[in-house]
Amino acid sequence: MTMTILESPNCEEVIDFTKTKRWEILLNHAINIQQAIVKFRKGNVDLEWSVLKKKAKIMLIRESQKRLTSNDIEEWDLQQDEDGIWKVSGRFELQMSTDKPIYLPCDHPIVTMLVLKAHRDCGHFGVAYTLSEFRKTYWIKKGRSQ
Repeated sequence: MTMTILESPNCEEVIDFTKTKRWEILLNHAINIQQAIVKFRKGNVDLEWSVLKKKAKIMLIRESQKRLTSNDIEEWDLQQDEDGIWKVSGRFELQMSTDKPIYLPCDHPIVTMLVLKAHRDCGHFGVAYTLSEFRKTYWIKKGRSQ
């Protein structure tokens, strides 16, 4: 009898980032993938929805950050957190009350989804307000021009 070892899937192979423009839908797909991974690896173990959601969000962000170059890491003084997510340090260390924003490459499809979600979440206000709310959590190069 042979046993198949399951590995974490490459997101790009499992999720088509161009099929939806809504972050919530993409996140739900990623949550379903996380549920499947847990069931295959650990049997019939149910994790809380909030844990699955956090794992799914980390999976999607890490997938988008695979496009980062060593130049990006050096230019933006990026540092990885305990989940392997690249965050901007630098001037943000001066503001102790501010969490370091997650750095996202501007050319990945989830950036558009997250900006549109921020736009909806802040009541369809203008570009400046949406970008300021977005940058509390995420940072993208050339954010204003995107």
